[in-house]
Amino acid sequence: MGITLHDYVERYLGKKCSELREWDSYDVTTDSVTASHGVRNKLKQLLANVQPFERLATHLSERQEWDLLAKLNFLMAGSMTPPMFPLMRNDEPRVDDSFIEQPDIYDAFLRKSFATSQEWSNASLVTLNYDCLLERAICRVLFDGPHDGESQCLCTHVNYCIGEKGDRPIEVLKPHGSINWIGDLEGSANDDGTIPITHSLEADGRPSYKQVQSVASLIGRDPDELIIATYAPGKRPQANPELLLRIQERAKSRAREAVLVEIIGIHLPHENANDDPFLCELLGLMASKVKTGCRVIYVNPVDEEIKRAKHHYHFETAQKTFRDYVDTSIGVMQ
Repeated sequence: MGITLHDYVERYLGKKCSELREWDSYDVTTDSVTASHGVRNKLKQLLANVQPFERLATHLSERQEWDLLAKLNFLMAGSMTPPMFPLMRNDEPRVDDSFIEQPDIYDAFLRKSFATSQEWSNASLVTLNYDCLLERAICRVLFDGPHDGESQCLCTHVNYCIGEKGDRPIEVLKPHGSINWIGDLEGSANDDGTIPITHSLEADGRPSYKQVQSVASLIGRDPDELIIATYAPGKRPQANPELLLRIQERAKSRAREAVLVEIIGIHLPHENANDDPFLCELLGLMASKVKTGCRVIYVNPVDEEIKRAKHHYHFETAQKTFRDYVDTSIGVMQ
């Protein structure tokens, strides 16, 4: 999605634009263009003139246009939200069929990795993606879902480690946040009838919500409530930075405990790169695990990435696409 994300979000805004009139009800900046033509038009102009998506997000971050950036992130999340119909009458507009409920390569990966074992309960899945494709595959493959009353984006079997209740046996860690994580702005009334304290502000003005929940859809939600790290160098959390930091620490803890690691498709940053400090540290931990006998398999079809994985990190490598790796490899988890 990194390559095509800009076009995807731009097309989504075109389909969603008429539903976002309330965004123009107040000015988010003193910029004359925004004040004259509204937030929606400003975002359209930005998407048309500043490419790719990562550069646009960086542009807004550097200018500290946090309200516009929150709305841009919200558009990105909405464009990736699986369709809820017929569970929701007024569904999100579709750019294409990329996120509809259907078996995909994740299904095949899960079946091969956990086909004859219940060892998934001892596995931790860490994804840097914002979308919910992995969670949907978990629901389909491991639990024959979606079940009655279970909306397609909200898999109740997944433990995101964000404080949700219930029996959630599959751990999915998302260090950069998720398109379906929302801060609870209203909360439930206190027993004495007083209004609960639902959120606070960080020193830099970012909101930090007391409760975070995974939701089926962003329809009717406020862009500022989205718990996600901006797709730009540094991966700055839009809200609840301490929550994402705890998830990152949990992912690093899992790396320290691991006896087997599969790394699928990620770009290997150079040392001290600001693009994603967490990823740099996580890869360093995995490299140190190799020295202790832990098997770390890196999967990527790109020559340069494979060379770096092999010679710098000393990972076992598979120069294949994710699909080819799944199609040709024996389930190593078994």
